[in-house]
This record gives sequence, structure tokens and C-alpha cells, in this order.
Amino acid sequence: MVGPMMESIGQDFPYALRRLSPTDSKLPHPLGDRKMRRVEGNRYLCVRRKLALGATSLILVAGACVLGLLSPSLVRGQSQSASEAPSLSFDVVSIRPHRTPSGMTGCTFMPGRLTCKNTMVKWVIIRAYNVLGIQISGGPNWASSDRYDIEAKESDELSAALEKLPRDQRREKQRLLLQSMLEDRFHLKVHRETKELPVYALVVAKNGPKLKATNIQSADPCRIYGTSEGGDRYQGCTVATLADYLPLSLGRVVLDRTGLKGRFDFTLEYADQDSAAVSSVPTGGGAASDNPLPPAPSGPSVFTAVQEQLGLKLEPTKGPVDMIIIDHMERPTEN
Repeated sequence: MVGPMMESIGQDFPYALRRLSPTDSKLPHPLGDRKMRRVEGNRYLCVRRKLALGATSLILVAGACVLGLLSPSLVRGQSQSASEAPSLSFDVVSIRPHRTPSGMTGCTFMPGRLTCKNTMVKWVIIRAYNVLGIQISGGPNWASSDRYDIEAKESDELSAALEKLPRDQRREKQRLLLQSMLEDRFHLKVHRETKELPVYALVVAKNGPKLKATNIQSADPCRIYGTSEGGDRYQGCTVATLADYLPLSLGRVVLDRTGLKGRFDFTLEYADQDSAAVSSVPTGGGAASDNPLPPAPSGPSVFTAVQEQLGLKLEPTKGPVDMIIIDHMERPTEN
């Protein structure tokens, strides 16, 4: 069991054992292929979601996932302003190119330090600015291909101060640390824009919502549990929270236009669209039968599930999406 103090910078890429096939020729889309669910306090269940959008590489995951830095407000753009200079920085940072073609990949915050292995810079940018991969634009190609090993240490005073903060505040400070590291070592320059892009609008379906008002007290946090059928059970959550998590399966920002207020208990179960294709992809150059994966789950699509199970509907449209535009970045000097 992973300790509660370990914090990954990968919500779509949580710190887990991710072994890439040596034959991989393309890298995963930075949106990620997994999402996290709250399970009994500090335990989390990671469930394979749609693999990299348009990518062909297969990621096999073995091991526990831990709490990510990607907050439920990522779609609403409530992250640190791109034009605001971070006020925090690591005491010591070491960055080296990752020399081997495959192996574990990911980043994690432990008390006082950050460790990244086999990590693409674009993943770190996504976490630093608290956005989805589809909300990052521009930048050199190597930001999505070159991989690095990063070790960063906080000062003792900063580490002690961060440990005293509530989790959400600590994550925001950790994002500032990442921004500072990116600016200092990768000379990253970015700005923010709002663009009209394809999105999904979450609206109330014709026959009305099928949501049950929660009995959970307003001070208690929303909790999301994985079900034995591979779905999600939401307790004490708003519809806005649902809209924040759906992009991890849809690949687009979801805008809450239901007008529904309050907190609800509901369950959402659906099959991944690419599960059948995933289960037949060979790994390590072997045949698919040599590397069996669990059977592809059956069930409705996410669109059908949202309408039939929740009384809501996902409608394709265009809407404002908060974007981080990369203006400049450079490869770091190895140290």
C-alpha cells in the first residue's frame, strides 16, 4: 500500500509502474490513459481508460496509483495564472536525460523532494499549470519525446511549511514549484488564451435528472469510488465534479450547463470505447496471445450511460477552453 504522503504529478499519469514496449514508436497523448478514484480514505483505485488518443503505443500498468496533483478544477481553468511568476522554488534541482528506451515512468512528490523517472517535459507542464493535455498548445517536438530523470529538493523550511498545509493548498504550492523549475531549467515562457474549441455540453435530458440528493454534510469532501463492475460511484458530489472527470474518458473539455445545484449520490458505469482494441495489442514484439490482458468490459458507451443512468446528456458543441500557449523553451543543461 502506498503511503498517503506520496503525491504523484500524474492524475492521468499517476506514479505507477508503467512499462513501455521496446517496440513503441509513438508516445502517449499527454491527456493520459487513466483516471483516479477515491477509495476508502487515502486508498485509490486506478482503472484503465481510453488509451492515448490517436497513439499506438501500449502502456501496461502494474502497481498502486497514488493521489495526483490534477485537481477537479482543471477544466474550469482555476490554476495559477500563466503570466504570474511563481514565488516558490526548489533548493536543488538535478536533470539528466533518461538513457534507456523503456522502463518505469512518472513523477512523485515525497516530503521534501520531487522525483521523476523517464518523464516527458510536456507531462510536467500539464501538471504545473493544472490543465489537460488538450489545453497545451505550441512548443518544440522534443517536449513530447525527450525523456528526463529529475531530482529536486526543497529547503527544510519550505518542506516543513508545506506539510502543515491542507492537501489542496499543498498541491497548489507544488504546482508553483514545478512552474519555477520549468522556467529556470527549461527557460519555459507561456501565456494564457481562451479559444473556441470542440467541447461537450452536459445538459439535462428530456425526461429530467435521475440524481439522488446526498445525505453527506456540506463540509465533507466529494468522494468517488470504483465499483466492482468498473464504474464510478459518486458520493456527495456536484454535477460540476462529474463534468470535471468526464474529459478523462472523452478527450474533450466538458462544460456543465445543467443548471443543477447541490450535491448528489450517483453511479455511472460504462465500457471504454477502445477496450477491444487494447486487449488485442501485442507487447514486447510478441503475439497478442502471449501477453493476455483482461477481457474487454461490456456495457453502454459513456454517452448512453450518462443519459440512461443519470438523466443527463452530452451534446457536442463549441465553447471557451482555457489554453496554455508555449512561447519558448529550451533543452536543459545536464547536471
